[in-house]
Amino acid sequence: MIRVTIQASKSAGGAPELTETRDLNTGEALVLGRAPGGTGIALAGEKASRRHFELVADMTGLSVADLGSTNGTRLAGQTITSARLDSGQVVQAGEWHITVTYEQVADAPAPAASFGSATRHITTSGATFDETQ
Repeated sequence: MIRVTIQASKSAGGAPELTETRDLNTGEALVLGRAPGGTGIALAGEKASRRHFELVADMTGLSVADLGSTNGTRLAGQTITSARLDSGQVVQAGEWHITVTYEQVADAPAPAASFGSATRHITTSGATFDETQ
């Protein structure tokens, strides 16, 4: 599981106007834009597309992919369609400068399986007993 923290501002190096943290499982995507839908992160402003870009988790980190935005998605000053994302890099979407940090975290342990009652056979001194738990 990848824990992603987004810090976004409308000016490069400015104080964050938006901070969110999300956990993503492998293969899961997080959409950012003016109207990202579902569990996405909304970026207010005219220059961000409704579904501007997405962050996709894999076994080792994150990738960023433009979703056909009008004004493009930039990473390290370059317009990209998709790219590997290092923790701490800044993605630009419209007027937004989004610092993306992430780390791998352990998945929550699965709940213990319940199989109802069990019978254990105990043999002692030649006699067998059944014990139900």
